[in-house]
Amino acid sequence: MNLNQSIYEAMITDPGMKDYFKEIHLDSFCDPKFKEISKTMSLKRALEMKNISKESFIEGYKRFKESSCTDDSYTMSGVLPCPIKIPLLEALEEYLPHCPFPITLDLQSANLGLDFIKNHLENGNFTDFPDIVSSVGMELFFNHSFQENYMGPGKYVANMPFVKEQNHDYVDPQGKYGIIALVPAVFIVDNTYWKGNHPRTWEELLDPSMEDKIGLPHMDLDLMNALYVTIYSKYGMDGIKSLYKNKRKSLHPAQMTGKRQNNTIVPLSIAPYFFASMVSRSKQLSMVWPEDGAIVSPIFFFHKDNDVLHPFIDFLTGETIGKIFSKDGFFPSTNPKVPSELSKDQPLWWVGWDFLHSVNIEKILKDCDSVFEGDHL
Repeated sequence: MNLNQSIYEAMITDPGMKDYFKEIHLDSFCDPKFKEISKTMSLKRALEMKNISKESFIEGYKRFKESSCTDDSYTMSGVLPCPIKIPLLEALEEYLPHCPFPITLDLQSANLGLDFIKNHLENGNFTDFPDIVSSVGMELFFNHSFQENYMGPGKYVANMPFVKEQNHDYVDPQGKYGIIALVPAVFIVDNTYWKGNHPRTWEELLDPSMEDKIGLPHMDLDLMNALYVTIYSKYGMDGIKSLYKNKRKSLHPAQMTGKRQNNTIVPLSIAPYFFASMVSRSKQLSMVWPEDGAIVSPIFFFHKDNDVLHPFIDFLTGETIGKIFSKDGFFPSTNPKVPSELSKDQPLWWVGWDFLHSVNIEKILKDCDSVFEGDHL
């Protein structure tokens, strides 16, 4: 159990938590008057205030769940972009009382990585795997072993209404993966360095003249993997090597939008659109949308081949959630009923299913990592 999550998140994502709070006389936290407090106070802090040890709380909750558990409960595990987590929880709060079955949600911010999902999938027993999985990036679910053992009819599928958008086909022809939304990658340029004469395409970023000028989001593994795969799809390993030679330093996207430390200038950084949009507060930095399209890191989505799950799947792929993702165009939804908030001057570059299904993504990512570790230059 994650005691660092907020009380609000715990009560929304775990159907038994609110009843357990009432059982141990912590029902004051369930009062709507304390809703805003519950969004900022962690479970750990609440237990400290009530002098309840974390060990007794966790053990007590396990016993409570075992005594009240039913065979028709389901689970979802996933990672989500940080900015949409709270709005998504609020939408789930409205929907879950109407869901035809109880479901426990383990949703974490993408910056925390995929380790917790890997832990769910390591025992090799498909019956115990989450019923629904969402994931930003390609690191885990495109390895050969996972696809062979767990993807396809009777296993994990994507029975969702994903559609064409902006002339890009996001529908997996094999029906294994769905894409619920996209994370576009754009440029942040330092105006004091470029004085208006900055690169405007990904191809320009690979030019030798860009050596030691590009800040890469290496701490955002999902976005970095999308850059690897997409650039490799058009420019091959030579393109990856050029990107390596031209990198200045690796930054978390949030670091790219702040003041430069020690007067160090990073001429151009690659960052998610959401973070890059913050540079409007700065005179030194500007956001540039690549003319050949913002490379997208998909938010993948799949579920066990079980018709019972469809009402919840329909909600997660519907207009309500689509609008949360697409607000201000930061994470474009693939739902056709959700209007795109991107303009015609903001094209997207999606690597495409034909490429993903025709190559060994696991090998490509390993080869790209080797380049960036300096093994194959």
